Amino acid sequence: MRQILEKGEKLAFQKVIKEMHPYDFADLYKHLSTQHKNKILTFLTDDKLAELIEALVHQEQIEVLEKLELKNPQNLYFPKLS
Repeated sequence: MRQILEKGEKLAFQKVIKEMHPYDFADLYKHLSTQHKNKILTFLTDDKLAELIEALVHQEQIEVLEKLELKNPQNLYFPKLS
């Protein structure tokens, strides 16, 4: 995955994550560098972005939304899963 991101291969990236479970993708995302996380956010379709956000814990959701430069992401409501 890191090689795909470093080479900027958007289509290859999308093909790989298409088959991944959202929680597996979220776990991968958590362990990447800030540079790779930022690259991923530019490669994601809206559906995959929504799946990623849903699979992250609340604070991580806010961090992603802040990277997307949304105004007041902390005011968005995401139900906490038990």
